[in-house]
Amino acid sequence: MEENPGKSQARCKWFKVDGRTVQGTWERDLALKMCALGIPWVRARQKGNRMWTYSDQKGIEHRYTPDFYLPNQGIQLEVKGYWWGRDKEKMDRVLSQNPTARIVVIEEELYRTLLVEPSEERFLQTLWEQG
Repeated sequence: MEENPGKSQARCKWFKVDGRTVQGTWERDLALKMCALGIPWVRARQKGNRMWTYSDQKGIEHRYTPDFYLPNQGIQLEVKGYWWGRDKEKMDRVLSQNPTARIVVIEEELYRTLLVEPSEERFLQTLWEQG
């Protein structure tokens, strides 16, 4: 794992985990945990891959991509340490307009729980209980 100083945003840092770039310490720590437990994951935002569309309050269509995808479970993860601007409204729209989406939003309590799960089985069970 290394910090990637080439990319910057005002709100967070970028890191490399297992050769993949993640944004912020929460994504980094969650990626490290999944690697340690042997849980396969992909960075859903790679190569412009957009998974869901949603319409805003004006009816304008947008695209949304979660932070992680767990291909063996079909679960997508959105890590939210902070809700910036209209992030909460956007997520509500994504979820309501895409009822088949298996997106688990990981806020502080769930994040802290996942980081201490002792096994792949417990980690995934905790996610399934949230989804």
